[in-house]
Amino acid sequence: MKTQKIILTLALASSLLLTTRVFAQEPPLMSKEEHERMDSLAQVDKNDQVKKQNTKNQEKMSDLKTKKSDAQVKAKEASRVERDANSAAKESKNAYRAEKKAQKSRKAADAQKKKAAAAKEKSDNN
Repeated sequence: MKTQKIILTLALASSLLLTTRVFAQEPPLMSKEEHERMDSLAQVDKNDQVKKQNTKNQEKMSDLKTKKSDAQVKAKEASRVERDANSAAKESKNAYRAEKKAQKSRKAADAQKKKAAAAKEKSDNN
C-alpha cells in the first residue's frame, strides 16, 4: 500500500512536470494570415492616431493664430489710445500755456490802464 502510494505520487508528479515542460516549450503558433491581419490592424490604428494628432495640431495652430491676431488688434488699439492721450496732453499743455500768457497780458494791460488813468488824472489836475 505504501509503495503503491509512493509510485502513484511519483507518477503523478513526473507526468505533471513532463506536461508542464511540453506546454512551456511550444509557443502558440499563428498563421501568416493572422500575422498579416494583426499587422494591418496595428497599422490602421497607428494611422488613426497620426490623423488625430495632426487634427489636434492643426486646431492648436488655428487657435494660436487667432489669439495672435486678437493680440495684434488689441496692441493697435492700445497704441491708438496712447497716441490720442499724448495728443490730448499736448493740447492741454498748449492751452495752459496760452491761458497763462493771456493772463499775463491782461495783467500788463490792467497795469498799463491804471498808469494811464493815473497819468490822465495828474494831467487833469495840472
